[in-house]
Amino acid sequence: MESKSNYNNAQTQLDNEGSFVDKLTLEMKQLIFKIVTLMLKIESQSVVFQLLMRLIQYMQLNAILFNRQIWKIWQVTTVSKPLHTFFNYFMITPYFDKDSFSYFVVLMYVCLSLFLITLMLICVIGFYSNKQNQSFTWAIAILRTLIEFFLSILFLPFVDVFLAMLACYDDGTGYFQHYLFDVQCWANAHIVHGIVAIIGVIIFSFITLLFSMVYYEVNYLPQNLNSKKQSKCTTYLLLYELVMVICYTYMNDKFYEYVHILIMLIGSFLVFWCFHVEKPYNNHIIQKSYSMLVTFHLWGVSMLCFAIYLEGVLFFGLIFSWMGGLPLLVITLLRPQNEQYEILMTNLTTCQQPQQIYNLTNFLLQLQYESQNDQTSGLVIDGFLDHHKITCIRDDCHLKLKGLPNYRRNKIGLNDSNLLERDIDLSIVLYQMYLNQTKKFQNCIKLRLRFAIYLYEKMKQKQNALIELQAIEQLFPKFDEEFIIYRFKKLIEDELNSNEGYGSFDIGNELQFQNNYKTLQRYIERSSLLHMDFWSLLQEDFPDLSKLNELGQKINNSIVQIEDLWKKMQKQSTNLTKALRLYGKFQIEVLQDKEQGEELLEKSRIIQQQVGLNRNKATSSFINAEDIGLEALPTIVIATTVDKFSQITNLNKACCNVLAYNKSELLNKKITLIMPNVFAKFHDRYIEKFMTLNVSSLFNVDRYIFVKQKHNYIMPSFLNIRMLQSYDDSTMIVGQFKLIKQFKPICYLLTDNEKIIESISASCFSLLGIDNKLITHNKIYINDLFPQFQDQFNSFFTKQGAPIKFYNSLQQTKSPSYQPSSEQQTEKQKSDKFYQIYQCNVSEIRDFEKQLVGYSIKLELIQTEKSFGTQQNMSLLAEKQQTEQLVYNQMQFKFIPKAMTFVAEVGNEINSQRVDQSVNWDQQDQSSQLTSNLGMEYQKPSTEKSDELQIFTHSLKLDDGIKTLRLFENKIQDIEDREDIISEDEDSGKSSVFQKIDNDSIEVGVNDNLNVFRSRTNLLQLINIQQTPKVITKLNWTMNLEMLSIVTLSFVAFFLTNQQYNKISDQLYLVQQVGIRNAEFFNLMAATQNLQMQQIGIWTFTSDSESELYEKDQRQLINDTINTINEINTILTLNSDDDNEQLKELYTQNVVNMQVSEGVFQKYDLVQAMQQLLSKSLILRDKQLAYMTPKDEDFKFLTYNLLNDFALHLQNSTQQYSLDLAQKTADNRQELISILGTSSGILGVSLLLLIFFLIQMAKGLQEILVLFLDIPDKTIKFLYSKCENFLSNIQIGEDDEMLSDFDELEKEEREELNRTLKQRRKKKKYKNSNKELRNLILISLILTILFQSYFIIFYFLSSQMLTNLSQMVPEINSTSYCEGFYKFAEGSERHLFLNRDIPITSVDSYYLLKVLIDALYQIDSYFHQEHSLNIDILNNIYIDSFQEIFMLQPCAIFASEMQTVTEEECIQFASGAIDQGMAVGLARFIENIRFLLTIYEQFYGHPEVSFSSAVRGNVIFKNITQNDDNVTNYIYNLNNFKQAKELRVMQSTYLKATFRYLFLKLKEGINLDMNNSKTQLLALFIIFEAILFILYFVFWLPLTIKLIRDIQKTRIMVMMIPLKVILKIRSIKLYIKDVILERAVEK
Repeated sequence: MESKSNYNNAQTQLDNEGSFVDKLTLEMKQLIFKIVTLMLKIESQSVVFQLLMRLIQYMQLNAILFNRQIWKIWQVTTVSKPLHTFFNYFMITPYFDKDSFSYFVVLMYVCLSLFLITLMLICVIGFYSNKQNQSFTWAIAILRTLIEFFLSILFLPFVDVFLAMLACYDDGTGYFQHYLFDVQCWANAHIVHGIVAIIGVIIFSFITLLFSMVYYEVNYLPQNLNSKKQSKCTTYLLLYELVMVICYTYMNDKFYEYVHILIMLIGSFLVFWCFHVEKPYNNHIIQKSYSMLVTFHLWGVSMLCFAIYLEGVLFFGLIFSWMGGLPLLVITLLRPQNEQYEILMTNLTTCQQPQQIYNLTNFLLQLQYESQNDQTSGLVIDGFLDHHKITCIRDDCHLKLKGLPNYRRNKIGLNDSNLLERDIDLSIVLYQMYLNQTKKFQNCIKLRLRFAIYLYEKMKQKQNALIELQAIEQLFPKFDEEFIIYRFKKLIEDELNSNEGYGSFDIGNELQFQNNYKTLQRYIERSSLLHMDFWSLLQEDFPDLSKLNELGQKINNSIVQIEDLWKKMQKQSTNLTKALRLYGKFQIEVLQDKEQGEELLEKSRIIQQQVGLNRNKATSSFINAEDIGLEALPTIVIATTVDKFSQITNLNKACCNVLAYNKSELLNKKITLIMPNVFAKFHDRYIEKFMTLNVSSLFNVDRYIFVKQKHNYIMPSFLNIRMLQSYDDSTMIVGQFKLIKQFKPICYLLTDNEKIIESISASCFSLLGIDNKLITHNKIYINDLFPQFQDQFNSFFTKQGAPIKFYNSLQQTKSPSYQPSSEQQTEKQKSDKFYQIYQCNVSEIRDFEKQLVGYSIKLELIQTEKSFGTQQNMSLLAEKQQTEQLVYNQMQFKFIPKAMTFVAEVGNEINSQRVDQSVNWDQQDQSSQLTSNLGMEYQKPSTEKSDELQIFTHSLKLDDGIKTLRLFENKIQDIEDREDIISEDEDSGKSSVFQKIDNDSIEVGVNDNLNVFRSRTNLLQLINIQQTPKVITKLNWTMNLEMLSIVTLSFVAFFLTNQQYNKISDQLYLVQQVGIRNAEFFNLMAATQNLQMQQIGIWTFTSDSESELYEKDQRQLINDTINTINEINTILTLNSDDDNEQLKELYTQNVVNMQVSEGVFQKYDLVQAMQQLLSKSLILRDKQLAYMTPKDEDFKFLTYNLLNDFALHLQNSTQQYSLDLAQKTADNRQELISILGTSSGILGVSLLLLIFFLIQMAKGLQEILVLFLDIPDKTIKFLYSKCENFLSNIQIGEDDEMLSDFDELEKEEREELNRTLKQRRKKKKYKNSNKELRNLILISLILTILFQSYFIIFYFLSSQMLTNLSQMVPEINSTSYCEGFYKFAEGSERHLFLNRDIPITSVDSYYLLKVLIDALYQIDSYFHQEHSLNIDILNNIYIDSFQEIFMLQPCAIFASEMQTVTEEECIQFASGAIDQGMAVGLARFIENIRFLLTIYEQFYGHPEVSFSSAVRGNVIFKNITQNDDNVTNYIYNLNNFKQAKELRVMQSTYLKATFRYLFLKLKEGINLDMNNSKTQLLALFIIFEAILFILYFVFWLPLTIKLIRDIQKTRIMVMMIPLKVILKIRSIKLYIKDVILERAVEK
């Protein structure tokens, strides 16, 4: 049968769960509070440094006053502009001009990095500051410095930097332009920078404002520069600066100037009021500095308001008024300010505003501090005290009660001998003011916080302060108030835990101890329930290891709570008898730590004996005055205030029953009402003396007293008293009576110093025959009762006393009810000599001045005799009586209600009176604790009863000897499933399970005598060794290496891609330049051809000046072309490091075949060939026109080489640069693939390692939990029963039964354990529903996918751009190549017209030209075909430009963008063909070449052709050769054809402009696409790095700590198994030896 817990599982703080947001908010609060608390422990900066920061802050505020939007309002710009420039030096943004946007971006990220370092320090300090051997002083100092800078001089510049990134305006074209920099807003990379700036300014402002609300010292400590009354002023100042930056960043229009000024005026006034009027700082110098800061700023804002409204109207030069007013303000502010002494006249009775009380108390504290060095402040305090004494109407006012005889003032915390009487009076008055006003304004958190701090700092009432802080927490305090509560609670608790704050007998301390005891009992009940659930779950057929682990974690948490609370209680009070028993029995019954538990119980007994002065009395504990009704002992409370001095204020029902009064009859009555008269006479003075001494030795001590009942009979008892300092400054005395139970005929009498009987006990009536009426109406001396009393008087003062005779005749002679009889009857009684013998003890009664006031007499009846012998016989009788009494009292028995039996025991008189205190003394039945002194004859029946119970307990076990057998392998074996059977023999390598395991062989370190299995404490210490488990270390290393690798790869991928993009952009520029260079070489040939044609006379000029001008232009064109080619060659040379092998071969190998002279060739590299051609060009430039004939060697060298092998290699160089561009894109893609593969490998390996270590960690935890399955079921049931019995005893309040009487059950359990271990046992099956491993693996997998997704996304984003570039390379090459090719074709035709003898590319010029015409058509078609293929990937800038140039009307572009011709000239040129689009213009260009070649065919070799009929009026014939060579003349005249002129103009102007403009736009579009790709990659990179930062510092580090704690808690679960069970179960013992001890040895 399974045992289940039937107790209610009440929700405790172990089970409390809030929402994720609530938990996160609480964690953030705790983190910030903890950090600020640590920061406040470091000394603040020097005064000089603080003043320097105030000066810088003032300059920054002036930068707001003269910001870029409003500085012109001052109108006197000659002054305001230099001031604007000067004040901006104290900011950051103004240091950057319009062209330094990139540097500004770098600075913004530097600022953000500095803030991120601050957040990192906060996380590291917050998470690791509690670890042992971790010193973070340097980190805290750095963090404090950064926070102080952020709260002062860095806040405004940082906010300005972040918001400056967002300073944009609409330019009217649909785009946003930046105000400060020449960049377009919300485009390209600015999108990422803008988003980062928005997030940065929000987080930075939020965190800084949070710290501004809590980072200050609330105590009045003027020497601390950070000491303030409140923190809102700093928060207001920072908010004002933030709003001002927002205003001048976004309120840019003239319309917003007035709004801007109005906001500035309101904000500056609020800041001025907060700093100057409310004066938050306690340090005089710092307060003055802030007052000057805000006053100067308000003065400036006021002058600015006058300037915007009145400047130029009523006033001029207000800026000079502003400057001139500053010295006057300095003088005014530096003058001593008159203190507002009128606040001291505040009427506390009629005051309705708590702020007035708050200001008054703060001012009084200030005066008290200043009075140490300032006599004036002391006089002011004296005046205030006199005024308060007169105006105070409260009866408990200290100043009024001072000097009264019964007044005892509260000087707790004021025992410093250096304090003046005035300071003590003021401190007590402040205390009363706080106390009374907080009762009046209970919801004023600020005032109550000040009171709590005053209790802690001044009155040293730490417990009361802690109670007040706990009460304030229930009032929903604000964020800064929550911090104050957190900080002072931590300070108080630390001091209390350090044993510095306990020991004072105030009610707060006692209440705290009482509450802690109740909490301890609740925690123990909760832990016992959890233990029961744990053992119950373990009894199931298939225990769930996950639930076991969960319960074990809760059990560990509960035990930690109990231990922490126990440590606190040990420091709180020495009266721990009750708590010691509870905790000790919990250790024995639940935690199975018998050694520790018995030690605690023994300690409890020792304390009880010491406190009881070796008497069997219960140790007194504190009784809450409001809850004494729940106490079983008679308890009474009296007041000590003047108005209720010595009056009873409360008592419980037990007290009423003992005294025979109703509660109403005693309330508000003097305590002397229940005292015998002999004590009542001096009791008031005794209380005064008692309170004045306040000696701790008088407390918690049981004193022998007499109490008087309602019928005036006295009762002996023991009194235990406590003087309690209550929360409202009243003193109470709580007393508990412990009545002396009498089992002998004893009576008591009290006499005065004249031995007249004043009081008697009720037993006097039965023993002595006298009652209270007799002694009340008659004056009876003790000698009247005992004639021999005076003779034996001195012998009665001994400890044993002396016997005395009593003749029972007083009642007949002096009792009021006596009827007179004859003398013969009296004489007969005397002759019969009827008397009694009493043992008499006498003690003196003295007052507090040691004066004798009476006697206390105790009479114990010994014998009743008719006659008696001599004195010797009386002595023998006394000795005999004592001997009999001793034997008589040694035998006694106790009745146990639960077992319904008697238990006999032998004891002395002390034991006979013992009332064994239980943990619930107050709730138990007193009848079960009474012990009776009975004879020997009662022992036997009791024993027989016990035997019957034992027989009943030993019931038959019907399952003994029954086994399950199975025929297996021809043998009968006691197994059910061979796979499920485990054997200790098999586990131990065929060694017997009965083999003795030497415990002494399991040792720790070098201490051979230390055996962990002999002490649960030693074993627990080993398990608790603070060492990170190896699996967690490996897990940490794996994660750290993974994070480091991922961060490195992400940085490499990002910066490598950016570098490749830059290289592609540079290569694109080189492709553009090489295309221009090729075209310029043919322009060079065209210019030399023009000069040669001019020399030949082909051109027709109207005048010589026109001819000279044309010649000059052509020579200048040659010069400009040479310079352009040289510049391009320089650029290509400087960027030749990344050239491919073909280009390097062209530039370094002799591959260009150059004709040096007629028939002589020599090879050069391309660079040398270009230099040869440029040299010849320079010669031709400077050669006279007359020598530039067709046979000129220089001209022939230039023309031949430009048109042959050099041209081919020049075209090849253009192709190679384009191919190099394609190669760079391919290389970049390959690098990205390598990074992607590397990241996949690293993440895959890391994931496998993480999963492996997580599984290893889970197996280690499961290995511990599986150990519990080896515990036999009988043992589990036994442990469950002990917990259940312990919990039952707590809840029903039984004491002796709290230690379970499980001897037989334990014996049975031990036998079952031994029997089970000797046999083969079935392996107990289990299940594990733990999802934590699965969740951790799933999270690891998700994180791995997330990390890999970044690289995949990064690859595809980059690869897409690179793929597009690869696809655009042919179009890029065509665009760069076309200009040179068209120029080559046009130049080849002109060369054909000049000299056909020189071949072109080693081919006849005519035939080559025909090929070139077809090639022109092909390249034009190919150019448009590539553009159509790339239309989807090209940028809109290039697409629009291409459309405008080729399909629309490009003349506007030629006129505006290229500035080559006017728009009118373009429209009229070529009959409007260009205006119809360059697609038409190019076709016309090719057709013109074809037409001229057709005419050439008609002329060449046909001199007979009629020129006029062939040319059809295109040109007028000119005899250029001046001879009859018609063919040559005809061909020369072709150059003057309209088509030829059109070709020259179209080539030099329109084609050149077209292709250069298109390539410029193509490059711009590609660069824009790459910038967009860079922006996407940058955004992805920043997001990814931020995710890595958050995952590592916010999630991974806390997760690591949690895993370590979980492992440690799971290992501690082994301690739930009793040591005797551990010693007998080999698997558990080996685990401890192999795992825990090995780890301890390594440590």
